[in-house]
Amino acid sequence: MIIRPILEWTKSRPRLTLVFGIFLLLWLILWTMGHWNVGSGLSGKLEVNNKNTSKTLLVLMHGLAGDGDKLNAVKDRILNCHQNGRFDAAKKDLCKQFITADFYQPEYNANPLSNADPSTIAALLEGKIHEFQSQRNYSNIILIGHSMGDLLSRQAYLNAADREIPFEWSNKVTKIISMAGINRGWSTSSKVERPNRAKRMLWRLGQFIGWITFTGHMADSLSKGSPFVADLRVQWMRFIKKREDSRTPLPLVAQIIGSEDDVISREDTLDLGVSKRFHPFLVEGAGHGDLVDFKTSDAGERAGSVFDTVLFADTLTGNEHGYLQKSSFETKVNPDITEVIFVRHGIRDYGDWGVQFKRRYEETYPQNNHVYIDTSSYPRMPLIPFLLFDSREKWVNDFMDDYTQMTALFPNAERFHFVGHSNGTYLLARALQKYDQLKINKVVFAGTVTPRAYEWHKILDVQKRAGEVLNFVSKDDLVVGIFPRLFELIHELTGISGANFDRLGSAGYAGYLYSGPGMHRIDGLGGHSWAVGDENPQFDKMIKFIAKENNNFSTVHSPERPGFAEWMSNLCWLVWLGLVLFVAGGFFLIRKFATWLTKEREDKIGQYASQVAGITYVVIVIGLMYTV
Repeated sequence: MIIRPILEWTKSRPRLTLVFGIFLLLWLILWTMGHWNVGSGLSGKLEVNNKNTSKTLLVLMHGLAGDGDKLNAVKDRILNCHQNGRFDAAKKDLCKQFITADFYQPEYNANPLSNADPSTIAALLEGKIHEFQSQRNYSNIILIGHSMGDLLSRQAYLNAADREIPFEWSNKVTKIISMAGINRGWSTSSKVERPNRAKRMLWRLGQFIGWITFTGHMADSLSKGSPFVADLRVQWMRFIKKREDSRTPLPLVAQIIGSEDDVISREDTLDLGVSKRFHPFLVEGAGHGDLVDFKTSDAGERAGSVFDTVLFADTLTGNEHGYLQKSSFETKVNPDITEVIFVRHGIRDYGDWGVQFKRRYEETYPQNNHVYIDTSSYPRMPLIPFLLFDSREKWVNDFMDDYTQMTALFPNAERFHFVGHSNGTYLLARALQKYDQLKINKVVFAGTVTPRAYEWHKILDVQKRAGEVLNFVSKDDLVVGIFPRLFELIHELTGISGANFDRLGSAGYAGYLYSGPGMHRIDGLGGHSWAVGDENPQFDKMIKFIAKENNNFSTVHSPERPGFAEWMSNLCWLVWLGLVLFVAGGFFLIRKFATWLTKEREDKIGQYASQVAGITYVVIVIGLMYTV
C-alpha cells in the first residue's frame, strides 16, 4: 500500500531521487564515522626502555583530529636531548634520565565526528597509569598533552588525586605540561588574539553536520562551558586550593601557547593560574599546531626550545626564555572579593532590571565592597524557538563558563548567589542538573519556567549543592501557566522525558512541589514580571534574603489565583491546539484566496499563485517565530 506510491513517485522524478539518494548515502557515511569504535577507549602499549630499569614515565596525549603520531616530534626531542649540545654538563644527568624513560603514547577515537566520551577516556587513562605504576613503581611521572590532550591528562590526574585516599601514581606526578591546551574549551565566538574566521566557519559547518547526523559528541563535549570542560576547571581550582591550604606538594604546571594561536587566548588559562606552581610561556610566531611540530618551521624550533626549558627545570624563576609574566593576564584577579551574585534576565528583555537590582544592592550596602555582582546579558530570544528548540542550552553553557571564570578571577570567593527571571531561572536549574561541580548558596527565582517537580530535594538535601531557594510566584502569570505548562503536563501524563518535557514547567505560576527545609516562597499578583517590574517592589526582599537578614518567607501568600488564569492554565493544551490550527488554517485559507483571485487567468502567474502564496505565508510565519 505504501511502497507502490513511493516507487511511482521515484520513477517520475529520477533526478530528485538521485539527489536524495546521494544525501542519504552521505548521511550514513558520516553517521558511521561518528559511531565507529565509540567504545574503543585507549589503544597503544607502554614503551619500556631497553634496560628495563626506568623510574620515569612520560605520558603523551594528542589532540582532536589527531593520533598518537602527532606527538612523535615531542618524543624524538626528548630522546635526542643529548645531541647538538643543547644542554650544559649540569643537565646531562637529567638528559640520561629521559633517554631511558618509559613512554605511553595512547591513541583514542578523536576524529571530528567521534561520539567517544572524554570522561570515559580520562577514566581509562587513569586506570592505565595506575596499572603501569603497580608494575613499574615509577618515582617520576610527567603528563604532556596537546590541545584537548591536556584536558584528558589533567582529568585523569584529578580522578586519581582528588579522592579521599589518592592513588599512588598521582603523588609521583612532578610536571603537567600543556601544549596549547584548550583549557577553556573551543568556541566559534572566542575572542582570541588571532581569530581565524575561515576556521570558525568550518567549525560551524562541522557543528551543523554533527547535529543532523547525531555525531561529533566528543567535539561538543570539549566546547566552551560544556559539562566536561567546566567541571574540570572548577574541580581543578578547588583541588589546588585544598592542596595548597594543606601544604601538600603539587606538580609544576606549565602552559605553552603561541602568539598566533587562533584557538585559545591568554584569558583561557585563568583557572590554571590559581596554582602557585603554574608557569605560562609564550612562543612568538607559533600557531596552535606549531607547539608539537618542532621541525617544520622557525616557530616550531622556538617552541622546542621553550619545551626544553620546561621539561628540564625543577623550578622556574620567571626569567626563562619565553616566560610570560602572570601579571600580563591576571590584571583582573581580585582576592578581596568573597561573594559573587549572578543576575540573569529572561528571553524578552535585555537585563535592564538586573542593572537596577545591582544599583539597589549597592545603595543598601554601600560599604560592602567585597561583593561582586555580575549582570552579563545575552541576546533577546523569541518565544517559539525558546519553547520548541534547544537553543537555551547554549546560554546554560555560557553561564557555567562565566561561573568558572568568576571562580578564577576571585580566588577567595566562597559564596556564590543567583538571581534569575524567566529563562534566567532555567539557566541555573539546568546547570545544576548538568554540572557536578556547580555550587550556589542563595537562589532567587522570579517567573521561573522550570517544572513544579524540579529535583530540589536532591540538590538541597542530598547533594548539598545549593543552600536556600526563594521563589516568587505570580498567580496570574499566564506566560508560564500556559506555554511551559504544556510540556510539563505531557510529562506528568505520559512520563516522556528529555528535550523540553521534563525541563520546562509552571513553577513560576503554581510553585514547586518540594516545600522542605531551604525552600521559601512569596506569592503575588502582577503577571510574568511582577517581581522585577519597573517599580521593583521585591528587590529589597531579594537583597535581604541574600544578605541573610530575613529568611522568613515561607508563609507569605496573597489571595487565591484569579479564576481566568486558573482556567487558562488547565486548558493550556487547548490554547496550543488553537495556535496550531490558526497557523495551519491560515496556510489553507491564503492558498484558497490566491486561487480565487487568479481563477480567470490562464498564464503562469495564475497557475502558480496558490504555491507562491503558500510559500510566502510559511516564510512570514517562520519570520514571526524568530522575531516575536
